[in-house]
Amino acid sequence: MLSESERDGLLSLGVLREWATGSILLMEGDARRHVLLLDAGWVKVVAELEEGGQALLALRSRGDLVGEQAAVDNAPRSASVLSAIPVRAYVIEREPFLKYLTEHPRVHLAVTQTLSAKLRSETRRRVDFGILKAEVRLARVLSDLARRNGRPADEGIELGYTLTQPELAAMVGISEPSLQRALRKLRELGVVSTGYRRIVIRDMAELERIARPGLNSGQDSIR
Repeated sequence: MLSESERDGLLSLGVLREWATGSILLMEGDARRHVLLLDAGWVKVVAELEEGGQALLALRSRGDLVGEQAAVDNAPRSASVLSAIPVRAYVIEREPFLKYLTEHPRVHLAVTQTLSAKLRSETRRRVDFGILKAEVRLARVLSDLARRNGRPADEGIELGYTLTQPELAAMVGISEPSLQRALRKLRELGVVSTGYRRIVIRDMAELERIARPGLNSGQDSIR
């Protein structure tokens, strides 16, 4: 979304750091307001649950900003960010970040648009959780992940994320048994193939049809 000079200017504000797998990059409730611009690897955005454990909210990868909401609204962080694999990112302090946005309206607009997209995605997920069947919700999550960080494979498009079934179930908002049934349906249709922490999209067009049934057959389940 940025020109080369805008991107270079933003990166020049930061200090490049590296984290090993399983590191905490940002902590929920922390009062610090710096932002991270991911340069390599991918991270999990998680929130603590009242009953214990964590909910997987989102995945972020190269080119994504994380932590910008706390920098913009000057409030404690609403979630934690954990490295799923080795990660490299630019650490940009709040004051120079906000100053750069003020001085570069196009960059300010790009950051606002990405924040808006994240909020729209979260709103859509909340609506989906209440009205759509498990296989439709799973198809929507898989198609989104494939678009964001898919990579070509012999069989189709391999997701660039290695997720456990509990993590994927948390993202979709269903139980593990429901996830297993939904995955089985997609496999039987030849839409996906699965392995240990590996999902390959074999038929992206059909996955998109299942994910957005209202645009096709008006149904909300797999026929």
